[in-house]
Amino acid sequence: MSFFGSIKSRFSKKGSEKSAAAEASSSSQPAQPPPAYTPFDTPPAPPRNDTGVGLRAQDVTNDDDPYAFLAHFDTIFLIDDSGSMAGARWREVQTVLNQIVPVCAVHDEDGIDIEFLNSRTKFQNVKDPAAVDDVFRKIFPTAATPTGRRVREILDPYLCEFEAAVRGGKRPSKTGLKPINLIVITDGEPNDRAPNLLPVVLEDIAQRLDKIRAPAHQIGVQFFQVGRDRTAARALRDLDDNLGGKVKGGKLRDIVDTATFDVDDGETSVLTYEAVLKVVLGAVVRKVDQKHIPDQRQ
Repeated sequence: MSFFGSIKSRFSKKGSEKSAAAEASSSSQPAQPPPAYTPFDTPPAPPRNDTGVGLRAQDVTNDDDPYAFLAHFDTIFLIDDSGSMAGARWREVQTVLNQIVPVCAVHDEDGIDIEFLNSRTKFQNVKDPAAVDDVFRKIFPTAATPTGRRVREILDPYLCEFEAAVRGGKRPSKTGLKPINLIVITDGEPNDRAPNLLPVVLEDIAQRLDKIRAPAHQIGVQFFQVGRDRTAARALRDLDDNLGGKVKGGKLRDIVDTATFDVDDGETSVLTYEAVLKVVLGAVVRKVDQKHIPDQRQ
């Protein structure tokens, strides 16, 4: 089994192997918050890779630094701030971001960006837990779940800039734009005004990346479920299955990964900082190893 295969089996929609953090409680018990973040020694961040050059294996993960890839990507969190997120789910997301941000900041001096489905306030260069707490004091869960619209609004300007650089004569691997991982944390099924907008948006992004022969890892979108809602889990699985079928058929690049809560398997939340980082790492490993990008220029 490949490295990514082992990650996928632990944290993907299948949920076939439970991690140590996911074995504790039954479905009748309330979800417990993630464990407190424990600082660990992480090597200093290597020189930033702003050239867009393809990554080597040691740039992604190595014995000294399992999360080395964070130095070479911009990390954006898109948080569901719909009304159903109020209470325990909101606190759970805050706790996970408190744990993740120190790890990201060690690798990338820019820290992370945090955006929301409903709030238009952007929080950029978040570098420590105190800044995360400040974000969550300013934003309150309300309204709907326009996931497709917000994913498009975040990724389209970046992709337009990338396309312009390639049209201007730059090689896709040397545009000067760092690749990005968009990490979406949500508890519910998207309810954009346009039906099925999210898969349409994601497929369009993948097709545009294929058309300009962008590196396989240029854009990645990872969806994580918070809470135990079956409808939300089914929606994310359907999204993964729908796009995955086209990927396997060689018609589309793979830009999406999902991690859902499987109530039938009695799992606890997939939303721990270790789970998030390992799923994102697994996605990067798979894409860096990918040799073929479908050629849509026919």
